[in-house]
Amino acid sequence: MIKKMGIVMTCFSKLPHSPHNNIAFDAGIDQAYPYNLKSHSYQIRPRIKEEDMPKVAHFRALFNEQDKLPLWQAMRALEGSDKHTARVAISIFIDFCTNGNYSEEDLIELPTLYPLEPFAFLIRANYFMELAWQARGSGTSDTVGNDNYDTFHDNMTHCLTDLWQAFELDPTNKHVWADLVAALPLIHQATDSIDDPYHKIKRLIEEHAMDHAGCVHMIAWQKQTRWGGSAKEGIDWVNQVISATDEDDISRLIIFATAIEHFDYIRCFEEDDERAEAMFKNEELKAELNQYFEPLIRNLHQAPHSIAGRLAFWYSKTKDFERLRIIGQTMVEGHYSTSPMDDCYDSARTHCMMNWIRSI
Repeated sequence: MIKKMGIVMTCFSKLPHSPHNNIAFDAGIDQAYPYNLKSHSYQIRPRIKEEDMPKVAHFRALFNEQDKLPLWQAMRALEGSDKHTARVAISIFIDFCTNGNYSEEDLIELPTLYPLEPFAFLIRANYFMELAWQARGSGTSDTVGNDNYDTFHDNMTHCLTDLWQAFELDPTNKHVWADLVAALPLIHQATDSIDDPYHKIKRLIEEHAMDHAGCVHMIAWQKQTRWGGSAKEGIDWVNQVISATDEDDISRLIIFATAIEHFDYIRCFEEDDERAEAMFKNEELKAELNQYFEPLIRNLHQAPHSIAGRLAFWYSKTKDFERLRIIGQTMVEGHYSTSPMDDCYDSARTHCMMNWIRSI
């Protein structure tokens, strides 16, 4: 064993052969790097759905009531919490509402019934956003077609109208900021004016929400190369987030998400597998990301599934057995966010991968 950076490194050649050929996914580990499992049995643990998380289930029960005032009160109370897991519950619940689990009528009429409730407008805005992306699809621009673009634009216009109304009702709601900063660039060409709507919301995030993972990651998303940004813009934003946050802030997970997105862009859009895989052999890049590993693991309880998922993907690709083992010992059962792994593995394969890491 070799001690490096405070972590015990295990010589891969000393590990017994693993059941790699029998597992249901490709974790990026080839036969030159067999893994030692704690148990000879490989058990798939039941996957806990996001919508069954206790706080989300509570919101669902309140939404099903005729009087939704208790729902809005519960959401406002949670929005004011400084706990990342509390804020995530709101996002998951909104996603659940707008992904076919309630009728169009249920969602469209919400702001009519509750015209002074920002969350009513926020939910409907997300419904229009979902319709917009269903029309556009996730393909490159040349695969969309004019009719689908028109439908996308119409629904995004309705979405932005509701988001601005939610903002007027509660200009401090950071979920609204996150959705605005994501939606505005899609149909609004930003100008250099300080009064430009996009720059106005981005300044609010920079001044008050650099510790809000939803806001931070939405800006990172629209800086991706595939959406018109660049690798430099993504890195500049990562550095800005790191400069504005302290060591234990989990918003710093963005450095892993950005690196993985860059890998996936090279692999899928530039179709250069060799250059994409070379990222995981870049010692300077690995050392830079490694310095954020211990603080993120130490604070994994704040966002256990998002942190574990992204770290697991990165360290499976770099073939870092010891850090994977630490992730497996630290993580808890539950739902594991497939983003950004969903571009590389489907949800079933991701689920198997996360269970497998727990058995190392």
